[in-house]
Amino acid sequence: MEFFNWIKDAALWLWSIDPIHEILDAFFKIMLAAILSGVIGYEREHSHRPAGFRTHILVAVGSALVMLTAVHMNATENVTLDISRMSAAVITGIGFLGAGTILREGFSVKGLTTAASLWAVACIGTAVGGGYETGALVATVVIYFTLNSLKHFVINGSVGKTIYVEVESIEEVLPAVTSLIKDKYDAPIHSAEIVYTTSADKKYKHNKNNSVIKILAFPKNVKVLKEIISALKELEGIEDVYVD
Repeated sequence: MEFFNWIKDAALWLWSIDPIHEILDAFFKIMLAAILSGVIGYEREHSHRPAGFRTHILVAVGSALVMLTAVHMNATENVTLDISRMSAAVITGIGFLGAGTILREGFSVKGLTTAASLWAVACIGTAVGGGYETGALVATVVIYFTLNSLKHFVINGSVGKTIYVEVESIEEVLPAVTSLIKDKYDAPIHSAEIVYTTSADKKYKHNKNNSVIKILAFPKNVKVLKEIISALKELEGIEDVYVD
């Protein structure tokens, strides 16, 4: 018992030393920002989006550092800073990074959700850096639920779905893939093209020597879409299947 009391007293003594207190506080907040944003980034990475795990962590950690710097300068320097201006600059600046994830393909626009998630993790980082950890935790749960769960409610048969199929050999698999979607599940195919065939695009596939077939199909409903994905994964020669 005396040992634990000694540990407690030592911890309190260390916490009372300003430099150590500042280091531990900064470490905790930056690590918390990294963990919370990593949860969001993992979902985006798992969904094969252009901004994934590392990008979201970097955005949140940078945002948290900006807020920590503003708080530190306001507390130690002989100047009075408007901390809200620092957070406003972060939120505004993140728009340039988010714009890089937005792509236009024909009449559709891709990447808006990922751009919004980058903006959201920047907000999480500023909240953690500003000392509002509770709000950051709640926001992380809501954002993850929105990205991972609510997407199932917006899938419907009237909207075309882009299906990416990673294959070992296009010539052997493509006829079977298109036949399965069109004939077995009666889902019209608008277009089919080969993408991500170079080693530079290996983020989108498990094996750099594989190719990816991008198919725009129109399944009748969510159930049919899930059945198509399951059936495609069972075909020989297919490495992975995911839907945009």
